[in-house]
Parts: sequence; structure tokens; C-alpha cells
Amino acid sequence: MDKFAAALHVLRRTYIKDLWQREDVVLDALAKLDADQLVGSHLSALEVAAHKLVGTGRTYQFPQISEAARVVEDLVRDGQSFDKALLHPALLHLLECCAQAREQFEQEDVEIDADAEHDQFDAIEAVDAPTLPSVLIIDDDPQTRDLLKQFISEYARCTLAEDSAHAEHYMAEQAFDLVLLDNKMPGEKSGLDLLKQIKASPDLRHMDVVMITASGEPHAVLESLTAGAADYVIKPFDAEVVARKLKTRLNHLQQTIMLVDDDPAVQNLLTAKFRTLGVKCVTFDDGLVALDEMDKVNPDLIILDRILPGLEGMAVLHKTLEKENFKDTPVVMLSAKRDNKDIMMGLQFGAADYVVKPFNLDELVLRCQRLLERSTLLNRQQDTARQA
Repeated sequence: MDKFAAALHVLRRTYIKDLWQREDVVLDALAKLDADQLVGSHLSALEVAAHKLVGTGRTYQFPQISEAARVVEDLVRDGQSFDKALLHPALLHLLECCAQAREQFEQEDVEIDADAEHDQFDAIEAVDAPTLPSVLIIDDDPQTRDLLKQFISEYARCTLAEDSAHAEHYMAEQAFDLVLLDNKMPGEKSGLDLLKQIKASPDLRHMDVVMITASGEPHAVLESLTAGAADYVIKPFDAEVVARKLKTRLNHLQQTIMLVDDDPAVQNLLTAKFRTLGVKCVTFDDGLVALDEMDKVNPDLIILDRILPGLEGMAVLHKTLEKENFKDTPVVMLSAKRDNKDIMMGLQFGAADYVVKPFNLDELVLRCQRLLERSTLLNRQQDTARQA
């Protein structure tokens, strides 16, 4: 079992262990429903419990819990009226799904050496270097907070907050590189309210915000992205996919791309795309200005147009690679010149890649990501060699 699988298994054990607390809410609601007393705070408690089960069941690899809980949540969503004939079997089915999940996990748990698993889990938890990016995880569900922390504890320093008020307190004390933010939380402010507040603040707007919430309606997604969210993850989610996505984003948070192109449409398109990946993109529309500012920007990768005011692209490429501190920096030429001789000239001058306009956005980004990963690996190897 690899480290991620071992860590997730430990968290799943905790999830099953604590599941009874939400089952108690469902059982209490069932009893009050039979007595025609399911109103007010008891109905609200049921909606909250169902909402949390929707968001965590599939994530913890118990999809039946998410599906059954979603039915219950939909039936009691408005908090006032519901169909008793539909709600009663839905509650019973949710309890049955919880019992099935417990039985399923107990069978899996027998096959795993708990001691060896804990050793791996603790090893992941122990990583906390001060040079790592800092991440604020805001979610009122402790199981979701713990799971998200476990995803990235190897790559980031994590701070956990259960609502917007706690998050505001932490943000006043320190700067964060990334915020993972739920939308539906207790307190005066929703996650969306907090997102808008962050993006309106000159001191906080630099932070990347990824919404991780059960609200999957198109209007909710669009509103969050319009407000400034860098990405949107819908609960329940595939744990391994999201873990890999967050790892990639955290790696990219420490990287900068210099984009030198005098076309605003290209600048806006690439800046927006790289932003969704967590990569900082600094733009210039003049080759000479870009060359003068290069030391200040210190890019990990350069995307360079061929035809530029100030100093044309080939000259910028040549002068860049002459600089000792940028001789290994990958440069991607981006040009409407598509003749083989032009492409060969760019590669012979030292470009790591040559992309012809008009280009496929996803293909260009993928090429740049691979060059960034290769550059990061090379830098780590060089650091290791120097330390040896």
C-alpha cells in the first residue's frame, strides 16, 4: 500500500468510527417524523447532517452514503415542508447505506496491517518545512478538513478553520498562498461572501482560492469563478484525483512564467489559463523591456513571441540564454511564422519548444507544464549535487 492509500485508509477508519454521530441525527429525525414532531431545529439538524454526508460519503469511497443522503437533503432543503411518505423510506435507506459502509470497511480493514499503515501515516504527517507554501483550509466538517490536510501535508503547511470568522482571524495574522474554501458554513458569512471579501482586499487578493463545496449548480460555479475563485471542486469528489490536482497546484504556486507577446488577447487567454493551474504569469509586450526586467521577475519558463516591438523574439532568446542565471531556463517560442526554416532556427537558437499560432490552448499549456516539471527536477538534482 502506497503512502496516499495508507493515509486515506486511516482517515476512512476515523470516518466510519464517527459516522454514528450523524446516524443519531437521522435516527432522531425518524422518531420525530413518526411522532409528527419533525420541525424547527430538528429539521435543520437533519438537513445539515445530510448535507455533510453528501459531501463526504463518496469522497471517503462510500458512494452509497452520498447518493442516499442527497435524496434526504433534497426532501428537506427548504426547511419547512416535506412529504412524509417520501422522507420516511429515504431516512431508512440512508441508515441502511451507513450500515453497509461500516460492514464494507470492516472487511477491508481486516486485510491491512494497522501498525505498518500508521507508520506511513505518521511519516506523511511529520513533514512541515518552513519553506513550503502555506494553505488555509476552511470547512465546518472536521472530516473534510482532515482529509484535505492529509492530501497536501507533504507539500504545504496547513492551517484549519471551521468557519469564516476563524478564517478571518488567521488571515489577519499571516499570509497564505492558497485557500481551500467550502461555501455552506455556519456563521454570518458563506464561503462565497468570504471569497468576495478576499478578492476585494489589496492585502489578500493575491491568494489563490479553490472552492470545494457540494453546491454543483452551474450558477453557483459561475458565481464563484466570476468572484475570483481559481478553481471549483464539487463534493463528493474522487480523493486521489483531487489530491493530485492540489499537489500540482502547490508545486506551481512557487513557479513564474514570463509571457512576452504584444497581443492582449494572447496575454489574457494564457494568463487566465495558467492562473487556473496556480502558476503566476507576468506579461510584457516589448522584448527590450522584458529583457531588462528578467532578473527582477526570475521566471521558471518564458513564452516568447517571435515578432515584438523593442527587440524581436530571436534576439531576446539569444540574449536570455547568454545570461548565466537563465541559461537553463526553458523558452517556448510562440509565433505565426510556420515555415520549417523558422522553426528550425528557433530550436537551433536554443528554444526548448516552438509553437505555431494559431495554437491549441490545452496543448500549449501541457507542453509548458512538462517543461516546468523537467526544470524543477533538474534544479532539485543540481541542489542535491551541490549539497553532496
